[in-house]
Amino acid sequence: MRVVGTVLVATIAIGCTHPPVQSVHVATVVGEDRPFVPATAVSYTYAGIAWGSDGETVKQALASVGLTFTKIDRDGDLNFVGSQLGYDAAGMALMARGHVLKVAVNLATPDSKAREVYEQMVDSLTGLFGHPTLRYHTFRPPYREGDGNEIRAIRTGNATVSSLWLREADGSQVGDDIAVEITQNLTVQVSYEANAWEREANRRKLAMRSGRPMADTGKRRVPRK
Repeated sequence: MRVVGTVLVATIAIGCTHPPVQSVHVATVVGEDRPFVPATAVSYTYAGIAWGSDGETVKQALASVGLTFTKIDRDGDLNFVGSQLGYDAAGMALMARGHVLKVAVNLATPDSKAREVYEQMVDSLTGLFGHPTLRYHTFRPPYREGDGNEIRAIRTGNATVSSLWLREADGSQVGDDIAVEITQNLTVQVSYEANAWEREANRRKLAMRSGRPMADTGKRRVPRK
C-alpha cells in the first residue's frame, strides 16, 4: 500500500512508501468525499497487463502502446524506451519470480511543460477511473503553489505534486493503485502497483541492506554446514 509523503523520486523507484510530511508550509490535500470501497469492476493496470503476467506478455503489451523492450537489468526487471503523449519515455516492468507486479513510466518532459503534462495525465486517468482519491500538493517555505516558482520548488525538493488512485476499504488496501507525480528531475512519472508489490518492495529493501542480489528467481541458497 502506498503511504503518501513529501519525497519525490528522480528515477523510477522500487519502493512504495515515503516518509511522513514534515514542516510543510502550504499543503493542498484533496480527497474524494466518499468512503473508500473496492472498484471490483475496474482493474488498475497499465496497457491491460494482468498482474502476474510473464515477461513475454509484458513485452508484447508495452510494444502495443509504443514502448520497446531494451534489456533485463540485474534486478530482473524489464526496461523499455519509446514515447508517450508525444514525449520520449522510459519504462520499467518490475518483476518478482518472472511475474510483473509494478509498471512505471517516466515521460521526459521539458521543464516548462512538466505541470501541463502532469495535469494532462491526471485528466486522462480521471476519464478512465474517476477522480483521484488524493491530490497531494505541498510546498515548503518560502515556496507556495501559484507563486510562479513551482518548477524551482520541485527541482530543489521543496515541493511534492502528485495524484493517487487508491483502492481501500476500512483503512486497508484491497487492490492495485496508481500514482502520477512530477519528479525532482521535472519528468512526469506514472506508476501502477499490484497489491502484492509492497511485499516485493520490502524484500528488495532487505536484500539491498544485506548486500544480496535483489533479483528474486524463486531459488533459495542452502547454507553450508
